[in-house]
Amino acid sequence: MFGKIKLAQFNSIAMPQKAQSAWDGVGFDEIVGAEYKPVLFIGEQQVQGINYVYYAEQRLLDSGTSRRLVRLVISEYAGQYELLKESIEVLES
Repeated sequence: MFGKIKLAQFNSIAMPQKAQSAWDGVGFDEIVGAEYKPVLFIGEQQVQGINYVYYAEQRLLDSGTSRRLVRLVISEYAGQYELLKESIEVLES
């Protein structure tokens, strides 16, 4: 498509241990309809718990090879991780 950015093929990234634990602990394999691959760990935000912020590749399973770059937040509170679904922001589709 003319004018659309062709996303690069993203490689695995190294993250700080806490950020990797949050990514692994959120249960992305249980999310129906999309797969996520981390592209960049951006940082953390102290709230009631900790929010970990990432850029990720989102692959929508219902549309074949559709890939999008998204920003997402994983919240950690009391040792539990949760993907804040309302935080998923499409940056490039």
